[in-house]
Amino acid sequence: MKKFIIVVITFLSYSLNASNVYYFQNNDTTTNRNDTSAIKNQKTLKEVIVTEKRFINENGVYGFDVEKVKPIVNIMGETDVVRFVTTLPGISSGMEGGLSYFVRGGNNGNNRIELDNVPVYGSTHFFGLVSSFQSDYISSVDFHTSNFPMTSGNFTSSLMQIKSIKPDSVKYHGSLSVSPYILGVSSNGKINNKLGYVVGGRYSLLGLEYNLLKKLIKTESNVDLKTDVGDIFLKMTYDLNKKNHFYLEGYYSNDYLSVGVESMELILNWNNSFINFDWNYLISPYFKLHSFAYIDNYFSAQGQKNTDEYRELKIRSQIQEVNLQSELYYNYKNWKIISGIKAKYNHYMPAAENILSGKDNQNTFTDTYNSKLIDLFCSSTYSLRSFDFSLGVKQSFYKSDPYFTSPLELKLNTFWKIDKHNSLYAGYDYLTQNQHTLEGLPLGWSIDLIVPASIELPVEKSQQLYIGHNTHYKMISASVGVFYKTMDNLVSYKNPSNLFGVQNSDWQDQISVGKGKSCGLEVYLEKHGEWWNGSLSYTLSNTTRQFNEINDGNVFPFKFDRRHILNANSKVQVYKNSKKKSFRYINLSISYSTGNHATVQQGWYEGVDSPYWNYFSSGDITNSMNTNMYNKRLMSSVNGYTMPDYFRIDLGYSTIKKSKKITSEFYVGIYNVLNRHNPYLIFNENNQWKQFSLLPIIPTISYKISF
Repeated sequence: MKKFIIVVITFLSYSLNASNVYYFQNNDTTTNRNDTSAIKNQKTLKEVIVTEKRFINENGVYGFDVEKVKPIVNIMGETDVVRFVTTLPGISSGMEGGLSYFVRGGNNGNNRIELDNVPVYGSTHFFGLVSSFQSDYISSVDFHTSNFPMTSGNFTSSLMQIKSIKPDSVKYHGSLSVSPYILGVSSNGKINNKLGYVVGGRYSLLGLEYNLLKKLIKTESNVDLKTDVGDIFLKMTYDLNKKNHFYLEGYYSNDYLSVGVESMELILNWNNSFINFDWNYLISPYFKLHSFAYIDNYFSAQGQKNTDEYRELKIRSQIQEVNLQSELYYNYKNWKIISGIKAKYNHYMPAAENILSGKDNQNTFTDTYNSKLIDLFCSSTYSLRSFDFSLGVKQSFYKSDPYFTSPLELKLNTFWKIDKHNSLYAGYDYLTQNQHTLEGLPLGWSIDLIVPASIELPVEKSQQLYIGHNTHYKMISASVGVFYKTMDNLVSYKNPSNLFGVQNSDWQDQISVGKGKSCGLEVYLEKHGEWWNGSLSYTLSNTTRQFNEINDGNVFPFKFDRRHILNANSKVQVYKNSKKKSFRYINLSISYSTGNHATVQQGWYEGVDSPYWNYFSSGDITNSMNTNMYNKRLMSSVNGYTMPDYFRIDLGYSTIKKSKKITSEFYVGIYNVLNRHNPYLIFNENNQWKQFSLLPIIPTISYKISF
């Protein structure tokens, strides 16, 4: 795996070297950021200065739009809403440059990402370097670290709700974007008074570019790369009348990558697809009915062949999900009430196979599991002058033969507006998750096994207490808060490498169930203005794990327990020509964090030979196996070593030019300006300590026209 990661990262471097407020007059759950219907009877007004939208950060809900995300430098040159989340307080990142993230001590698999209420389990492209959501069809994002809505579920750490735009009711809109890695197109508009559409798609030419580059520079590289990477989104809306609004949408993303290096071939493939039907019915000025149904499919597979060792490894994970849900909204005077029911069916196909020449094969590809879930939920918010109180309850009935459980989820939240500048909030969340993600390497791409809760692996549970203070003064907003969180029935591999060891062992034998704790302080500061916008986030936290079968049952640090995390982003307008509608900006991002924890080798000692070991002369016994037989590694305690601190500076420059019909955007950025080699792994090789780093300095460029 290390050789494969080095090859991919080297090529990438070389080739480029929410608040719960309901407005019933909007009869669709999606929103529109480019509707021009308001200009039909427009009048000429004096020029006014419009600054960016106020960032929502109250009660643990962060709300933002695409414009807020643009200053963040992305290796692939794309505007990425998921990457922006990794800069918020309470978030610890996984692999450098990747999109795996860990919220308030939870696992990456405890996060849920939704596109128009539908979960997207494989949400990244290119090994987690960019998300699979094109920004052109995104209207807004709500990211919850607490105060979770009862309408969603099956997570214990965070919820990201991505909403797509509505078609413009007056004009057709379109865009074309290009970067060295991805080509994108989008369009939206009204076909007639009732029917509208939104469409967007991207496709990568990386494989074609790589092969062309090899021919141009006439290299004798022994790396064979094949790719098929892209995503597409299509949405059709139908407004039957003022009270009934429908939409039907489909989504598909796919990553296929094949890399051959000498005697090794590695194939990765993951994809997501769903069809979603949504109906909004305005019963009266006080009641609204929202119902939707979707079919969701997620698939991931990884295969590796090594002809030198006569070994073939395979991992596959697939989820098929069918969901029916109906929600009734009531909004009158001081009360906002939501009640509803959800019925869901899941079919799981997790599998692993280990083929070793001369040995019995280990194969779980025939294993399948089914689960059924019914949720009954209700939440209410009562507002009295400067005080809000929210209570939410969800009763679940979950069954995966022969396992049955009926957990009760609970949400309590209070909000007190002290004056026009200051407010306090506090709350409690009790959440459950009825599926487990068996995470191997936290790299951010979708190769992990996902399995349902069972007798051996019970439903995951988390409890969280939090309290915070918000302040707003003119164009400055700030928040500070503390949290305490406990997690039960967490799952972890005892040792991920044993899954493909010499001895037969399937994934069920390698799982341990345990618990965790996390507590911390979160600070967020943001400045809004005409020419300068910036933000600063800081997290001080401590997270631990405890498993009976790991570290002799003793408490140990969570791998991504970074004591200090600091992120700063700034966007400065350096040029403005109002007549020509031309603007230029400089973007700066700074990331610092304490190093993550790792289990490392501390030394060697001579082991005792196994009987008759030297009599084996079969090709099954490799040099590395002989080395491990005669010389034993002395390891640290689990996650007993703290890696060096992480530090990175990104720099970007963008220009925007607007005409009557066309807007052009040009962006150039530099990831890791200082070319700092942040450590990902520290290992001992040939009696020398070495450091493995992933991403050096990488330039990026993109161009986009909108009309």
